[in-house]
Amino acid sequence: GCTPAHLETLQCSLAAPHSELRLRIKDRLERAVHAQAMALPERSRELELGLPAVAAPQRQPGHTLHGTLGLRSVPRATGHAYMMKGPTPQEAPFVGHKYETTGRTQVTLGATPLPAAYQPYRER
Repeated sequence: GCTPAHLETLQCSLAAPHSELRLRIKDRLERAVHAQAMALPERSRELELGLPAVAAPQRQPGHTLHGTLGLRSVPRATGHAYMMKGPTPQEAPFVGHKYETTGRTQVTLGATPLPAAYQPYRER
């Protein structure tokens, strides 16, 4: 039955954030919401959630300047020149650039001897 002691244990169990009862109820609620959302048609789901209608991006036909040059974004006019943003040296091999001339090279002295350490002049 429904005794005050039983109600008290239910309230304590629901008040605990990680109790088994609370997690089971949460799981069932999430499943019910997911099933209801999947049953809705796509357009009515967008309207219900308040999302704006997003049109598919239009692809430009043919070749474009930034596509041919392998740039990320469209070049911007800055008077008599263009500002272009190309791939970083780490991204260059994945974009299609030859990797022999791109990237980073570590420059070392190798076996070249270093000059003597600086010793300041001191009068005796």
